[in-house]
Amino acid sequence: MEYWDIYDEFKNKTGKVLKRGDKLNDDEYHLVTNAWIKNSKGEF
Repeated sequence: MEYWDIYDEFKNKTGKVLKRGDKLNDDEYHLVTNAWIKNSKGEF
């Protein structure tokens, strides 16, 4: 089970936590990170 901290539009934690898949309200956000790994051949 994955849970997300919920943030406001200014990246302040709201104190609310949602389970992945639950619907966010229009004024709620969660942080997402992407990581790309590139090898010595320039491949990702």
